[in-house]
Amino acid sequence: MNLRERNALFKAISEQEMDPAEFELKSDGTGLEHPATGSWFRVGEREAGVPFSVIFRHTARQRGAPVKPTYWVTWNVSDGPGKEWAACSPLALEQEVQEWATEVKYVASEPDRWADLRTVRELLTVSDSTNERFTAEEHSAIAGRIDQVKQQVQQNPDLSADQVKAVEQKLDELVDASKRVGKKDWRVMLYGYAFGMIANDAVPPHLVQSIIMTVAHGLGHILGIGGAPPQPLP
Repeated sequence: MNLRERNALFKAISEQEMDPAEFELKSDGTGLEHPATGSWFRVGEREAGVPFSVIFRHTARQRGAPVKPTYWVTWNVSDGPGKEWAACSPLALEQEVQEWATEVKYVASEPDRWADLRTVRELLTVSDSTNERFTAEEHSAIAGRIDQVKQQVQQNPDLSADQVKAVEQKLDELVDASKRVGKKDWRVMLYGYAFGMIANDAVPPHLVQSIIMTVAHGLGHILGIGGAPPQPLP
């Protein structure tokens, strides 16, 4: 691929609101990689009748023939769709990259809600017969994580001002409760608040589940479901 063609691929990725720095252009110019998801895009040129064994060599150009190249593309998205080798025009090449980048973006940014649901059930059913109280350090971790969740909620364009206020109120109550109740009771309160918001149509179910998962991912080691210590949210 020449400079114009490489820049067209860069533009196609940028237009999907993805950072081109997350992608790698193969050194031989035959495609793109997205290491974070294991996805790839391959492109070649060939004239009619040239076998795929020389797909990346345009023999007509070597003979000096003024032939407009036809692209052949194939791509795959890890845990997503793919495409077998197919011919396309120079204009369609950019569109193919956009389609691929759209699928890569979805896989890279969207949670697996079925996997999250399994984790939610695990959190709900975890055994803690002692119902021990949170330590001062654990309470501080809860307060910090909840504050990060509140910031995400405030920035969520799918929530109205009233919905944000309702979620913030419940989150504040959870922070306060962590000073007074044991871990088992606190988990019950977390789910009680979550399902209450769903039952009252205060917040869409998938957003409530996202809130629970954000809390669980950061506080799992405290709540008894394993996991690493809290990490800053993006």
